[in-house]
Amino acid sequence: MATGIIVFESGKGWWIVEVDGTSEGVFVHHSQVADHRYLHLNDRIEFSITPNPKRPGQNEARNARYIGHVIVRQTSGAGGVR
Repeated sequence: MATGIIVFESGKGWWIVEVDGTSEGVFVHHSQVADHRYLHLNDRIEFSITPNPKRPGQNEARNARYIGHVIVRQTSGAGGVR
């Protein structure tokens, strides 16, 4: 199983998850999320990666499960707010 963080939220029941340790973005559909949970930006999920039948050469997430939320902390340059 792979893990990753939701980096794009469509508002229409699908998302893009960035796979941990890569820069790969993988499509996630609402029907593939356990308990049909609605995901949000920065949610961490666990999932299987399979080829996307509608988009040859791309992957999609299946059997996704919410495992937590990541609090993103941004820092600015010297003298900025941290």
